[in-house]
Amino acid sequence: MSPELPETPKPRDLTARAFTLLDAGDLAEAARQHAMQLGFHAVIDNTCDDWDYRSASEYLLGRIRDLRREYARVCLISVGEVAVPLPVSGLGSKLVDARVGGRNQHLALYTATLLQSSDEPIAVLSVGSDGVDGNSVAAGAVVSGRTLRAASVGVLSADETPEESLYAKAQVALRQFASYSFFQNAGVAIITGPTGNNLRDLRILLAESPCHMSRETASH
Repeated sequence: MSPELPETPKPRDLTARAFTLLDAGDLAEAARQHAMQLGFHAVIDNTCDDWDYRSASEYLLGRIRDLRREYARVCLISVGEVAVPLPVSGLGSKLVDARVGGRNQHLALYTATLLQSSDEPIAVLSVGSDGVDGNSVAAGAVVSGRTLRAASVGVLSADETPEESLYAKAQVALRQFASYSFFQNAGVAIITGPTGNNLRDLRILLAESPCHMSRETASH
């Protein structure tokens, strides 16, 4: 022990101050401001922070579906993290089958399985602000209603039909916690490298009103 510290310091012996430079709220607000500049009606909704990924995905999809009935172009922003329960074996210390993925890609892939043709156009982004998602090299992924219907996606073999096989492969990837492999093959994994900041996770849902799209189509 240093002679300058004859005994363990007590709380009253120290004066310390902490300052928050940035937090998840700043991240959400920056996204909101940018979305507004691009002409979107932007809404921040962090209700599903710390929810199970399934409940969070279903909640956010419900929100964007409601919002697009009121606004021509809408951006729904949500920060925070979701829970992805993992299967364990033995004493619960090891994964049954270690695969590559992360909570953002897992949520994005699950969301892709929920999107319907009537939802178009909707795009969903889920990323970690630190640039790292789980044990993958990706920050997250972006999906739309076409993700599981695109015939050009690389996860298909020559003799497979796009819709059924891609949906089935997505379900397998969810069960095996292999979302990164799926998105890497599909070409929609987002790889930024470590950002040096950790403001939790960011989810952005973009949509246009079906009525707005119908008017634009009619005008052309």
